[in-house]
Amino acid sequence: MYDGAQTSLAIETINRIKNKRKPFFLALGYFRPHLPFVAPKKYWDLYNPMEIPIADNSFIPFNAPSMAMYNQREMTACYDLEYVKHPAYFRMPEKEARMLKHGYYASVSYVDACIGRLVDELEKQKLMDNTIIVLWGDHGWKLGEHNAWGKQTNYLNDTRVPLIVYAPGMKNPGSKSNELVEMVDLYPTLCDLAGIETPAYLQGTSFKKLLNENSVEWKGAVFSQFLRPEGEGIDLNKKNYMGYSMVTKNYHLIEWYYWDKVTQKPGELVARELYNLTSDPKENFNIAVYPENKDILDKLSEQRKKGWKEVRNKLITTKSYQ
Repeated sequence: MYDGAQTSLAIETINRIKNKRKPFFLALGYFRPHLPFVAPKKYWDLYNPMEIPIADNSFIPFNAPSMAMYNQREMTACYDLEYVKHPAYFRMPEKEARMLKHGYYASVSYVDACIGRLVDELEKQKLMDNTIIVLWGDHGWKLGEHNAWGKQTNYLNDTRVPLIVYAPGMKNPGSKSNELVEMVDLYPTLCDLAGIETPAYLQGTSFKKLLNENSVEWKGAVFSQFLRPEGEGIDLNKKNYMGYSMVTKNYHLIEWYYWDKVTQKPGELVARELYNLTSDPKENFNIAVYPENKDILDKLSEQRKKGWKEVRNKLITTKSYQ
């Protein structure tokens, strides 16, 4: 299979370049757990589909605006699921839901085994003492949460990703951090760990410090955005929307604007979402619609508009990442 072949090729490459006495950079992209969920039988056999838990929030978030959810078009190309519709008026049958989660779990276990082969080879070749390893995913995936399957929303199910970093000499190996980091932080972090000068124009911030300290004040917010093109939601206005998202430790703010594809600029603000991640970590209740939340909503909106530069400048000022 593709991922197994890729791993074998990576192992061959490591053996070819390890003796060149020059630094190397090896990037390996795994296809699973991407659709379709195909993996060797042994990994399917690890799971009993009837014991796999079904999402307990299989409903669209209360008070969510019409453009928030995706029409699940990516599902219609797989598994004879051409009948899948927008989650606002379609629910995946339980049999298919269990099959999909079973396939996802099997695919993850298969890739986990492939990664294990790769790490075993690095240990065998005695490269672990001077090799940095970063494992991450490019997006999350809803497995029935919010009555949906797939990605392509601003919700944390889609935007939160796995991130594991191993670096020789790190002081907290095996520990977990709940601090906020972003994909744009990976490049400056790799530069920092490898002793390479980091360009000043980068939007990201090295999180090397988080690998060495258990308690450290870090980013106050992280940012993303997602385009909802005309026809992908259930919006009767048939407009394009851009959803600007900001996550703090306690809240998730999403602001939806009309989007002009020609000028590539936002227009009028048309909807807001606010989720209290302390009391509602699964983002089931949009509290932006309630008047009593106006003050916190406005405060977070102002913070979002200041953007990543404000967050990064604060880190530089307090010398939190040196």
